[in-house]
Amino acid sequence: MVIGVPKEIKENEKYQYLRPQQILFAYLHLAPEFELTKTLLKKRVIGIAYETTIEGPHQNLPLLSPMSEVAGRTAVQVGAQLLEKHCRGKGVLLGGVPGVTPAQVVIIGEPGSVIVDVAIDPGGCIETIALTNATIEYALQLANKSFRRAVLENKNLAKGVNLFNGHVTYRAIAESLNLPYVSLEEAMRWLSTYYF
Repeated sequence: MVIGVPKEIKENEKYQYLRPQQILFAYLHLAPEFELTKTLLKKRVIGIAYETTIEGPHQNLPLLSPMSEVAGRTAVQVGAQLLEKHCRGKGVLLGGVPGVTPAQVVIIGEPGSVIVDVAIDPGGCIETIALTNATIEYALQLANKSFRRAVLENKNLAKGVNLFNGHVTYRAIAESLNLPYVSLEEAMRWLSTYYF
C-alpha cells in the first residue's frame, strides 16, 4: 500500500513504480487529471481517494476535515503576515492597537489585499500529522484485512475507491473524464477468484 499525495507521485514520475492491485490511498483529485488517471488505470492500481471516503449519517468527509481545520487556523496568520508592508501589503496590523483604526477583512479585495490559497504541499508537517491522525484507522483496516474484506465491512471506505482493476469505480470521475463507469461491486464480482 502506498499512502501519499499523488501530486508528488506525478511530479516525480514515481507512478512508474506502482504495480497491479497495489493500493494507492491518497488525495487523488482525478477529475482534472486525465493522463494520471489513464496511467493508474493501465497499471490496474486500486485508487482510494481521501476526498471521497465518507462516514456517518450526515455523509461527512472525515479525511478532508483535518486539512480544513489546519487551513482555517493558519489562513488568518498567513494573511496577517502578508498584509505587512515588507510583504508588499497595505501595512495593516490585523490584530489592531489602541488609537489606530482597526483592519477590515475582505474576501476578495483591492491591490494590497491578501487572498490565502491553502493546500497540502510536500513537506507540510502540520497538515501531514493531522491527516495521518484522520487516515490511520482506514490504513490499518486495509493493512490488517484483505482489501476485499476491508471494503465489504466498511462501506464508507468502499465509497472512497475511485479505481479498481483498470476500472473507474466512482461515477463523478468517470463522467468528468468521459471514461466508462463500473461500480465497485461489479468490478469485484468480475474478479470473484481474486486472491485479496
